[in-house]
Amino acid sequence: MVKVCYPKERGINQTMRDRKDTNTFNHLSTNIKSYNPSSILMINNPDQLKTIKHRSVNVLFPISILQGMTSAERHFILSKITVVAIIVESDEQVDLLDQYMSSYLDIQVLVLSSNLTTLQGYRRLLCVKERIWICNNTEAKAEDLIATMNRTGIRSIMLKPRDAVDNLIHFHKHAFTVWSEGRDTTDLHHLVRAGVNAILVENGDYSSKLISAYERLHILAKPIVIAHRGAPQLAAENTLDSFERALKLGADVLETDIRRTKDDRLILFHDTTINRTTSSKGPVSAYTFQQLKKIHPIIDVEYFLKYFKNAHPLLLLEVKERDTVEDLLKMITSLKMEGRVHIQSFDPQVLLKVRKQNPAIGVSLLYTPYKWSKNYLSTRFVKDTLAQTHAALNYKVSRRMNQFDRIFSFEGGPSFVWTLQSKKDVIRFWDSGSYGLIMDCIQDITTIPLQLMIDKKPEYQQENTWIMPEKAVVGFSDGSTKRVKVQWFAQGKEDFTLLTHKQPIFEPTYVFCLYRFEFNGQTRSLISKLISLKRH
Repeated sequence: MVKVCYPKERGINQTMRDRKDTNTFNHLSTNIKSYNPSSILMINNPDQLKTIKHRSVNVLFPISILQGMTSAERHFILSKITVVAIIVESDEQVDLLDQYMSSYLDIQVLVLSSNLTTLQGYRRLLCVKERIWICNNTEAKAEDLIATMNRTGIRSIMLKPRDAVDNLIHFHKHAFTVWSEGRDTTDLHHLVRAGVNAILVENGDYSSKLISAYERLHILAKPIVIAHRGAPQLAAENTLDSFERALKLGADVLETDIRRTKDDRLILFHDTTINRTTSSKGPVSAYTFQQLKKIHPIIDVEYFLKYFKNAHPLLLLEVKERDTVEDLLKMITSLKMEGRVHIQSFDPQVLLKVRKQNPAIGVSLLYTPYKWSKNYLSTRFVKDTLAQTHAALNYKVSRRMNQFDRIFSFEGGPSFVWTLQSKKDVIRFWDSGSYGLIMDCIQDITTIPLQLMIDKKPEYQQENTWIMPEKAVVGFSDGSTKRVKVQWFAQGKEDFTLLTHKQPIFEPTYVFCLYRFEFNGQTRSLISKLISLKRH
C-alpha cells in the first residue's frame, strides 16, 4: 500500500479533515491548527479495496479496479469511502468516472493526471472535487507553470520534491495547492518543513507512522502575508513609502487598488473620492494626475508595475471600475508580467473580461457575506462566477466564515481572507487554514517565529559521542533573528528519537532541531533542515 498524506491546513484538506462544524467566529479564532498530515490509502487490487471497513477512509486507486467489479460490489465499496483520488491519462475515462460516481456526490473525488487536456475534461463532472496536474517538467519556471494553470483552470500541481520546496511560495501566492512525492525520509522532512499541501509517500507502511510523528510536533503553518495598500498604519496607503515599508516587514504580496484620473491615467487609489485621504474634496475622476500629485503622493499603475517587476512580491491588483481593465491588461502584457500579478474584484464582469482577454493572468472574486453590502452576491451567483472564471475566492472575515468555507470549498477552495486590522486578528487567523491573510497591520507579524536555522552544527568527540548545540536561530519576517533553546531529534523510519546534549551515535544518522513556543495559548513548533551526522 501507498499513502497520500495531506497537511491539514491548506487547500484540498479543507474538506478532508475531520472537524466540528461551527458558525461562530470565536471557535475559528481560537482553534489554532498546526501542520497535521492525514492520509489516503493507495489500493493496488480489488481485494485490498474490499477490506475497507470504515466510512471515513480515503483511498487512491486506478479506475480500472472499478471496471472489474459488479454494480453491487462497487456500491458496497463506494458506500464506505470519503475521498477517492484517481490517477488517469485517458479522455475516455471521463464518462466512465461519471457513470460510476454520479450516484455518490458526497464522495470527494480527486483526479490526477499529467495530461492537461484530460484534466480539463473532468471539470464538467459534479463529483470531481479537485484536479491535480502532475508536472514532470523540472526545467520550467514557476511563472510559466502558473500561467499554464491560470489558462486551464487547474488549481493544484504535483511537483518533484526539490521543485515543490523551492517554488512552494510562488504557487501559494496565487492560491494554488502543491503536491509532491516523499521518495525517502529526507524528502519527507523537507516537504513537511516547507508546508507542501499533499505528500505522496511510497516507502511502505512505516511512512505513515513517520507522518504521524511529524503531526505530533504541532508545527506552526505560515500563510501568505498580503499587505493591504502597503503598510497603511505606518504610512499613507497606496504610496511607494507604504509599499516599501511593507516589504521590509515581510510582505509576500502587495495589494492595491486601481482608479482612473480625469486625464485617463491609471493610478493607485482606493476610494471614489479624495475626501478621506487628502485635505481636498471631490471624485478622483475630477482631477488630473498632476493635480492629484500636488496634494497626495500618488503613483500611477505603470510606474508601480515597473518598480516591482523584478522584486519578489506578487502584485495583487483590485479593479474598481470595468473601464480600466483593458488599459491595465495592455500594461501587464507589454511588461510581460502575467505571472507576476493577480487581479481581484467584486465585479464578476471584470474577472470574465480578464479571463477572456488574457487567461494567463490569475483572478480572484472578492466576497462579503453581508446582504446589506452593495457588493453582496448570492451563493449561486458566486459559484457560477467561480466556475466560469476559475477564480479563487477572497472572502471577508465574518462570524459565518466556516459556513462559507464549506459552501465554496471546491477546485482549491477559498484562498485569502480580508481585512485583518490588529495583532489580535493576525494571531487568531494565522494558522486558521486560509492560504493568505490580507492585512492593514503588517507590522504585527514581526514577532511570529517563521523559520528555524542551525548556526552551529553538532560536534563530534571521541568514542562516537556528539555534542548537540543548546541553541539555534529563529528568523522573523523583518529579517531579524534570535537565538533560542532547542531540542534535537534523530529521524528514524517510523519515529524520532530525542537526543541528549552529549549523544552517543554509532552510525550515520539524520538529525534536526526543534523549537517549541506558545502561540495563542497553545504549544507550537518550528523544525530545522535535516542534517547528516557521520564521522569523517
